[in-house]
Amino acid sequence: MFSIIICDDEIIDRRLLRAMLEKYISVNHIDAHLDEFSSADEFLSRNPDVEPDLIFLDIYMEGMDGIELARKIREQNSSSQIIFTTSSNEFAADAFEVEAFSYLRKPLSEQKLTEVLDRIMQHRLHTRCLDLYYERSHIKIYLSDIVYIETLGRRLSIHTADDSFMVY
Repeated sequence: MFSIIICDDEIIDRRLLRAMLEKYISVNHIDAHLDEFSSADEFLSRNPDVEPDLIFLDIYMEGMDGIELARKIREQNSSSQIIFTTSSNEFAADAFEVEAFSYLRKPLSEQKLTEVLDRIMQHRLHTRCLDLYYERSHIKIYLSDIVYIETLGRRLSIHTADDSFMVY
């Protein structure tokens, strides 16, 4: 399942983006789950065991702004794709620092959003991964990171350059 999060303090902007995303998901027959958060603190207090595939972040939010939240996300070594949604070009350079996938200006254009989502889906097809439950957490292991896999009875031992994961 493709996990998408919207983090924006403006409810109207969240609802508009959600409606556009739901339309895209429906038209493209994507198995996805959407969550919404109204602040960086609310986002950070969510269950950290489920890493989202895609995060839409507003930059101008009460408290911690979207750029600072993106830095915290990247500190956790998150592989989530980040798309900034904002009314200003002021932070476009900062978006590169946190390896944002895209930077969309408000009011959002459905055509621009569709173009970005199409690129995300293409990128996802070329970046295949295994979704596993390991030690009571949901993890993703990218196929390109796997060095080798061995079977041990009913278990698999998946070896990457940095770690090994034993799963059933």
